Amino acid sequence: MATGNRARGAGERPEEAAGRETREETGWMPDRLIRTPWTAQFEHLGQTYRHTVWIACCPRPFVPHLSSEHTDSRWVDPGRAEKMLFWPDNRELLFRVTDWLERQRRMDGGIT
Repeated sequence: MATGNRARGAGERPEEAAGRETREETGWMPDRLIRTPWTAQFEHLGQTYRHTVWIACCPRPFVPHLSSEHTDSRWVDPGRAEKMLFWPDNRELLFRVTDWLERQRRMDGGIT
């Protein structure tokens, strides 16, 4: 996930903003967030936005409660997700995150 649509609040730490955005968009507050070294950047109405990519560790099974910003959600494997993503940068970020997670799994049994 990328931290969300509005700027961090005054005094809000980056991990607090990532947690808030996760809660606002899924109805769930993550117990653990992992900050990645990657960012997502996009232009909207002449302004450039850059968001840090975070990994939210969620319980299994997990059913999000979507905000009004979304109409649907589904769990898919990375290969299917790649085909669903429109922007090449999002596909590249998906590859980087899934590659990193796979390396973590092989090194120490995965993320808990």
